[in-house]
Amino acid sequence: MRNNENIMDGLQIKYLNNGLRLVFYRLPYRQTVSINVRVDAGTRREAQQSGGIAHFVEHLLFAGTARPESPSAIQMVEALGGDLFGATHTEYTSYWLNVPRKYYIQALPYFLEMLRHPTFTKERIEQEKSVILSELAEKQEEPWSQAQLLLDQALWGNHPLARSTLGREETIGAFTLQQIQDFFTSCYAPERMTIAVVGDIDPAEAFPVFALHWSDWSPSSEPILSVDTQPELSEQPFVRLRGNEGTIHCYLGLKLPPLHSSDHSACHLLSTILGGGMSSRLYSELRDNAGLCYSIECGVDDLRHARILYIYFAAHPENFEHIVERIIHICSSLSAECLSRDEFERNRQFAIGKLLMEMDDVRFHARTLALSTFLANSPVTLDEQIQGLESLDARGFQRVMQQVLVPGNLAIGAIGAIDDALWERCQTLLRSWR
Repeated sequence: MRNNENIMDGLQIKYLNNGLRLVFYRLPYRQTVSINVRVDAGTRREAQQSGGIAHFVEHLLFAGTARPESPSAIQMVEALGGDLFGATHTEYTSYWLNVPRKYYIQALPYFLEMLRHPTFTKERIEQEKSVILSELAEKQEEPWSQAQLLLDQALWGNHPLARSTLGREETIGAFTLQQIQDFFTSCYAPERMTIAVVGDIDPAEAFPVFALHWSDWSPSSEPILSVDTQPELSEQPFVRLRGNEGTIHCYLGLKLPPLHSSDHSACHLLSTILGGGMSSRLYSELRDNAGLCYSIECGVDDLRHARILYIYFAAHPENFEHIVERIIHICSSLSAECLSRDEFERNRQFAIGKLLMEMDDVRFHARTLALSTFLANSPVTLDEQIQGLESLDARGFQRVMQQVLVPGNLAIGAIGAIDDALWERCQTLLRSWR
């Protein structure tokens, strides 16, 4: 086995000789163990003609293993009071095992078997096509989901990051057994996985279980589809889908420095100031003070080369232009003016307080460690995020805002009753902030 790295108290990184990377983080006195796996199998690894195959494989992994004598992982884990689930992202596919501390060593082999030896049959593939086509149809009926996809297209144009993780009806219907097997063989390999194990665990107890079940899993000899380019914003960063529905659903996106950037804390604080709570600028100015909308949210999506801060709102068409104008005003003022000491300290303490409360959530630790290690090749703990916020000053925050809160860094995706005149006025606003 490769040498392990002791990063800090309670945190270790260990490797199998086949390249599997394991992050262990001990949280004493917790009754839950959370294990998060990130596989280098997202839309970035899909050929255009096989869009949605990563999500399709994710579904199939829960169908049982290729070894008929092996019990169902779902049945065994649920019998122990735990749960399993998965999700597909543009950058990765993620799998979770959450289980009571006293049973995690018992549950772990079933989880590992599920990930290594899934069952792929023509019959099961045809059955799953119907399930995923139903899921696709549901998403197409959700205007907020469509607006989010439009934002991705506005951000990344024709890059794979702009594609839906679900794929399209024609690609889903055409999947073959050979395609599924080839994708699994190329992407699901130990050197292309990162696993975080968090809870009141002893790495000396858990690591041998991984070694027993996966140390003979050889690295993949199949080439992985490499689309590792770092795309700039699309040349057409404003995308709409005109419809007859009264409500307009809209996503705006700002490109931020990546997770491993030294400016991470400033970007975290920006997300808090814009939409971190009911006292945030977006909520108070758009909903409380002006009554322009009911739904207004802000969040961050992490990618290899960037983070995307997104703002979502749903509004009546007569309010759409006013909302866009106010969002631009809020962003431009944050870029041009120094925050008052009171607003800076209040939001910084709010962000720190939220992280302190997340300390109690074993799953949040697992998510944070697996994601940061997978994307940035180094684990970022909640303690480190808190320390970054504590050391951030107003001048450093202002410097980052002047770099990211600029017109050329903004994209928008919107769906609903947006006529040509309204859309043109909004594009004018977005191109030249006032």
